[in-house]
Amino acid sequence: MLAGQIPCPTNTADNIVSINVARNDISGPIPSCLFTPMPELNVLSMARNALHSPVPEEVQDSPKLSALYLDRTGLTGTLTQIHNLSRMASLDLSHNFLEGELTYEFMAGMPKLYLIDLSWNS
Repeated sequence: MLAGQIPCPTNTADNIVSINVARNDISGPIPSCLFTPMPELNVLSMARNALHSPVPEEVQDSPKLSALYLDRTGLTGTLTQIHNLSRMASLDLSHNFLEGELTYEFMAGMPKLYLIDLSWNS
């Protein structure tokens, strides 16, 4: 039953490898600061919250990100900011308001991707 917005982590976030705040009452945009101070971040799950924002461009600053679960969050925009995540293996962006095309560049930038769910989008 966590509520409100996600705060930006402090400099003590250097060793965080996984964040799971799924199925809460978190609202507001996905803070871009979640990606830049956490070089070891492997898994981010914020599914089933009321985020209603695009995925921040800073997602590219998480070189070790291998799993991203943002299903049922009200995401908007396109997939253009999610590319060249070479360690991405599992990506669930289903049940959102994303639009656009699934391009070759999008898929080629994630050679380890084995699970992708983009169902129920625009």
